[in-house]
Amino acid sequence: MPKVRVGEIEINYHLLGSGFPVVFISGTGTDHTTWLPLVSHFEGYTCLLFDNRGMGQTSVPEGPYSTAQMGDDVAGLLEALGMEKAFLVGISLGSAVAQQVMIRHPQRVRGAVLLGTWAKTDRFIAELLQLWADLQAVLSPRDYARMLLFWAASPEFINRNPDFVEPYLERVSAMNRPVAGYRAQVGAVKTHDTLELLTQVHVPVLVCHGALDMVVPVEHGRQAASRLPRAQYLEYAGAGHLLTIERGSELIPRIKDFFRECSF
Repeated sequence: MPKVRVGEIEINYHLLGSGFPVVFISGTGTDHTTWLPLVSHFEGYTCLLFDNRGMGQTSVPEGPYSTAQMGDDVAGLLEALGMEKAFLVGISLGSAVAQQVMIRHPQRVRGAVLLGTWAKTDRFIAELLQLWADLQAVLSPRDYARMLLFWAASPEFINRNPDFVEPYLERVSAMNRPVAGYRAQVGAVKTHDTLELLTQVHVPVLVCHGALDMVVPVEHGRQAASRLPRAQYLEYAGAGHLLTIERGSELIPRIKDFFRECSF
């Protein structure tokens, strides 16, 4: 995969398909491969996948990072690749980064999809992500993946899809997850606060949240949507934090409809 320099870092990226650009922004401790099961459904678009700073094959500068800094990375990547404007799809930390792109670089965004998002980190989210960082430093890659799956996915999904577990563990275990980069990304999560800034966002936004999200409780998604002037809000009963996996068959068509709505 190619790399491009953006500011002080080199970003590892991958382009798939052709058409209007869609940037997929990953969550804490995951690389671009988290989106591979999804992007094959987005025919007619150029799908831009990349590794956030600190993760995968992208540079690991000293942390902590901030979501504003990571949003600037996304805008810089678009500029470096000659993409004037794009749709954004972000999950978890990626959704917080997408917020910052909309706030700091509104000219780059046609619309955004925020999955499992929040506007201001509270004590629960901060302590949980710090716990994950502490465990990631000592667990094997497979045990870390197990912890992530059984915390982030809903019990209903796990019980109904036993054949999903092993392929997921293999894929997540294989990701390059530097300890220093993980801790630096957690720093971005812990300091995220756009609560008073989201009212400045005037592009269309689709906010989707699982009602049983045990990482970012659903109240956060509702609050973020209420602060965005042009937000649509969808809540998925029985779903956890891994919306793209748990409800992909419902979510993908809705995202594509949203893109079409934004194009008129």
